[in-house]
Amino acid sequence: MKSLETKTRKVFHSIHRGHMKNKKGFLRVKNLLSCKNLKLPKNYFNNKICADFGCGSTGAGGLNLLELGAQYVHLLDLNKNIVKPIKKNLKKYNGKYQIDIGTLEKTPYKKNYFDFILCSGVIHHMINDVKGLKEIHRTLKKNGICHLMV
Repeated sequence: MKSLETKTRKVFHSIHRGHMKNKKGFLRVKNLLSCKNLKLPKNYFNNKICADFGCGSTGAGGLNLLELGAQYVHLLDLNKNIVKPIKKNLKKYNGKYQIDIGTLEKTPYKKNYFDFILCSGVIHHMINDVKGLKEIHRTLKKNGICHLMV
């Protein structure tokens, strides 16, 4: 039997894919994050190790983090079919990102690793959201920032 995360990811993936079919939709999603919107200093992301947990099939959040100056971005999602489209969208950033397949309940990252974590539209689909939040806390550096959207 498929997990709740897998089932809801499939439904929302089809919705998001519809939004992303044109460049305008992609740019809207990609530009949701900015230092101004997050009330962070202009160069906050410079030399930061970041993550996009639940990155989806476009990698738009990861792309945005790289364009904001992130040194390196880890993209995590349940579905292995994200790899090809993300590689296409992040082509100019080869060597500055890594795509991982897995669940937010148990990520492959070490403790206190990330300066910034983006987690958009994931937690509310989890059976054990507390486990997901604990994993974000475990992998986030002291004084790191998580931008969580539900």
